[in-house]
Parts: sequence; C-alpha cells; structure tokens
Amino acid sequence: MSLLNPLSIGRQMSSLMASLVKGSRRRSPRHSFSFTPAMIEVLEPRILLSHVDLDDQTSEAVPVLLSETVNGRIDPLADVDMYAFQKPANVDVVISLESNTSGFSPLLRVFQQEAGGSIVQINNPSVDPRDFELPLSGGTYWIGVSEAANNFYSPVSGTPDFVGPSSTIGNYTLNVSAAQPVGWVDLNVVVVYGTSTQTAGEYTSIAAGVWNDGTIASDSYPVAFYLSTDSTITRSDRLLKTMTRPALAAGELDGIDEFVLIPADVAPGVYHVGIIVDPLNLISELSESNNAMAADITTTIGRADSDPDDQLSQAIALGSMTQTRTRTGESISVDTDVDMYSFTVTAGQQITFDTDGDLDSVIELFDSDGTFLVGNDQGAAPDEADGDESFLDYTFTNGGTFYLGVSGYQNEDYDPITGDGDNVGATG
Repeated sequence: MSLLNPLSIGRQMSSLMASLVKGSRRRSPRHSFSFTPAMIEVLEPRILLSHVDLDDQTSEAVPVLLSETVNGRIDPLADVDMYAFQKPANVDVVISLESNTSGFSPLLRVFQQEAGGSIVQINNPSVDPRDFELPLSGGTYWIGVSEAANNFYSPVSGTPDFVGPSSTIGNYTLNVSAAQPVGWVDLNVVVVYGTSTQTAGEYTSIAAGVWNDGTIASDSYPVAFYLSTDSTITRSDRLLKTMTRPALAAGELDGIDEFVLIPADVAPGVYHVGIIVDPLNLISELSESNNAMAADITTTIGRADSDPDDQLSQAIALGSMTQTRTRTGESISVDTDVDMYSFTVTAGQQITFDTDGDLDSVIELFDSDGTFLVGNDQGAAPDEADGDESFLDYTFTNGGTFYLGVSGYQNEDYDPITGDGDNVGATG
C-alpha cells in the first residue's frame, strides 16, 4: 500500500499515455482522468488498445513444422503472433519461447480445440510463461505470442488487446521441438474410381489410390469398401468388403483395384461407392480426417433381369400369322413374370388368341410402339366352358408387327417397353 500525490499520479498517467501512443504509432482516443485526494493502492494498470493485426487469430495462424525455429517480433505493443501446427499422437513436443531484446517479456499461450468445437487455452502462463510440454494426443494446436501484459485476447477473434505501463516491444525466438525422433504415418485417400452403372447381385470394380504422406512407413493396413446414399463415406454406410494392404513406405502411393460384390438385396437407385482406410483407427496417424473418400462418379444400381422376355425388345418371335402358331410347355412360374410374344399380320387379318392350362391368365395386345390395344381376363373360347383362361378375337386394321403379353391375374399393369411395373399375380 502506497500513499501518492494524486497530481503526481495524473502526470505519470499522462506520460504513460503519450508513450503508448508513440509506441503504437497509432492515434489513440482521448482519455479523461479525474482524481480525488485519497489514499490510493498502486496496482499494475493496463490499457485496452485497438489496432489492425493480420495474424492474431486461429484462422490467420502461420503454419509451423515440428523441430522448426521461428524468429519474430512483437510490434506494436498490442501485437499478437498466432502460429498453428499439426502434432502426431504419442510424440512428446515441447514449445519454448525466448526474448531476444533486453527488457522485453514475451508471453506464450497454447490452444487446442475441444471435442465440442471450442478452442481453449491449455497452458498456464502464470506457472511458466515461456515453456510448455504438449499432451500426447494428436491434432491441431495453436501458439499465441504476445507481450506479457497482453494475456486476455481471444484466439478466435484476436481481441481484446491490453498493454501495461512496463510493456515494451521486442524480438523473440519460438521453438517447436519433438522430445524424441519425429516420425509419423499419414494414410491419405487421394482418389477413388467406380462404375456408372451396376446390377445388384453382381461384382463391380472399385479402384483407389492411398498415399502415405508421413515420414515413416506404415504397417500393413485395412481397407473397407462401402456403399452410401450420399457422398460422405462413413462406417455407418453399408459395408461391402474388407481387405488388408501391405505396409506402405513414406511418400509412396498404393494403387488398389478390387472387384466388390453389390448385394442382391440392394434397392435400385443412385449410390456412391467409396473406401475407408484404417476404419477402426488402429494405426496412429498424423491425421484421421483424410482416410475416407467416395468415388468420383455416382453408381446407378438396378436389379438383375430375372424376367428375360417381359419387354417388346425381348419378345419371343412367333413369325408371320399365316398359320396357327402354338406354344406348349410355357408357364408363369414367378408371380411377377410376363411372357411377351411378337408376330406379324396383314391389314384386315383376323386372329384369335387362346390360353389353356391351370394359369388364371391375362392376355394383352400391343402395337409396335407398346400402345395397349385390347386385353382379356377369363374369356372363354367358343368351344370352351367359362374358367380362368383367356381368349381374344381381334381384327387388325393395319398390317405390321404386334405383341401379345401373357401374365397372371392382377399382373396386368406392367410396362411392355421396360418390363417395369409388375404386380404380384397368379402363377401356373
């Protein structure tokens, strides 16, 4: 506790402000001080300053490497220099800060991003303002260097900045060193290729390139192939296959070309195939964020054609209807099955179509464009009793190629062009 003359204190504060304005080389706002004669306890006063600083935030941080030494300068007084570096897991790293200017006291602050996304300070400058040993966990770290009194700025915004009466500008040396030989693995998926179309139940080709961007060779590593409905490949997507690749030297590229089965139960649609290397993070890497990638194109997956004659283009040819054509031994063995037949007629020709057997059938007549002309369900031929069979008697106005579709009852809404639109129908 000190008793000082208030007028003397006022002169000292005016002198301090003049010194700060000169030191910062910037115009400061005018300040008004008033003092009432009293007993005053003199603490370490600090003044809030505002200035433009291009590297005082994590988003502006200057990248540094392990075992790198950086020489810098704090000028003006409220200056902050922010650095960033990637630390491999399980590597001891020590950060040290030294002053290269007499009377200059630099301060070290170290930051790390928490799981929730917040960037927090992890060292305690009041315990040791110049040295800090990082935790063993890997990831991105930020280093803030400032004058000793400027220790309340946010690493995200770079503000507020403070200076004290004894603050000075000066030079410093920052050293980021590994306490053991530096070596790490970084498996990086750089490219994945797929096919544009694929049929469920069949094999597809997936090619990929994996680069070891680390400084030492990896052990053999696992690769998992996935099928996803979006372009972000994660372990929650459908796993198609896993395999193990041999050890990969530092700076080398591993080319992968694998045939992978698309399961038969995959619904038709547009998908992304992709890979994840080391999906369980069993290999310690510099970064785990570059281990997954989707193929450069989407893959349209359709079902295997289980019905090879349900479209006009697949129709069974009966030929010219100049004589009776009979097909025996035919069946609708699957409830979505359709049998399509083609034939040619002349203009004005009258043709009858009749199905016999135990199938509750539906027959439909289409022109060459797939346009529906006429159909029948449970129509009896003139010499037959009513039943589940079908019968048609049709006179063709025009000549040409026409088509007859035979299916089970309730499966009559199919598309004769694509074969799609089947419903569950009768069999027989």
